[in-house]
Amino acid sequence: MTADPFAPASAFERLPMPDAEVFYLARLALAKPDEQIVRQLIAEVPWRCEEVMVWGRRVPQPRLTAWYGDAGARYAYSGIELRPLPLTPILLDVKTRVEAMAGSAFNSVLLNYYRDHQDSIGFHSDNEPELGERP
Repeated sequence: MTADPFAPASAFERLPMPDAEVFYLARLALAKPDEQIVRQLIAEVPWRCEEVMVWGRRVPQPRLTAWYGDAGARYAYSGIELRPLPLTPILLDVKTRVEAMAGSAFNSVLLNYYRDHQDSIGFHSDNEPELGERP
C-alpha cells in the first residue's frame, strides 16, 4: 500500500484473514457526492443485459452490466466477449483516485447494476486468464 493524496494511511483498516493481506477503506473521497455519481451512472451508462451459460443453457443475467477500459483490452466470461467502452470523465476520476489509494494501475472496470432485490449473482470467481495473475 502506498501513500496517497486522497486519504491518510490511517483511513485503511486491516481485516484479519488467514493467509491474506486485506485492507478496507470505508469511504473514498470523490469529486462529487456519491449519490450524484450513482444517479449519473445509472442514467448515462449504456447498460446491457447479457445472456450467460449456466448448466448448459443460456439465461439472462439477473443484473445489468457495462465494461469500460483501455482500447484493445479484452474480457470474456461465461460465453460473453466484451469490448471496452471508453472511460468517461466520471470513471476516469474514480479510476485515478482508486489507483492512488491502491498503489496499482487498472486497465478496465466492469460496472454491475443491481436494479432491485431480485437482481443478484451467484457464487463465482473472476479468474479469467486475461485478468492477469492478481485480478
